[in-house]
Amino acid sequence: MKTLVFALALISMGLNGIAQNYPIDPATKKISYSEVLTQTGTADELYRKANVWVMGFYKNASNVVKENTPTKIVADARFKLLNPADKKGVQTMAGIVTYDLVIELKEGRYKYTLTNIEWIQTSNFPAERWMDSTSPSYNQNYAHYLKQADDEMKRVLSSLKEAMAKGDVPKPAEW
Repeated sequence: MKTLVFALALISMGLNGIAQNYPIDPATKKISYSEVLTQTGTADELYRKANVWVMGFYKNASNVVKENTPTKIVADARFKLLNPADKKGVQTMAGIVTYDLVIELKEGRYKYTLTNIEWIQTSNFPAERWMDSTSPSYNQNYAHYLKQADDEMKRVLSSLKEAMAKGDVPKPAEW
């Protein structure tokens, strides 16, 4: 019995430790990935790079992009959330997670903010609730979901940074 209690305590501490590694915005208390990066180019050149990236990265970019101006791109994107693999190694779908990505552009720099990560349920389920291992409604899969969401956010941002760092700037269409 003592071993079981000790094991549960270790698991709980481990989950709390995992949850603390996610970037939390102190003002909103939400998981939020944000960074200002310097990048050679005019605001227009950076906008064209970001726009080309958004249109190529998202399969349904016309549905994802909610605002697209020369200084700001706002995307409301989503990805599939999977349950941990079962004994046979099969992962089933747990649902859809949505997130907001804002890319702001100025001469010589751009800023991204990725936040509002929510599991679509009857009412939206903010990802931050996955971190509360003390909640009576806590599910052991939440640690897996957090890791999966974090991996997806890092994949999105890595792809954006790579596209923005490329030297070639798409030329505007000439008529």
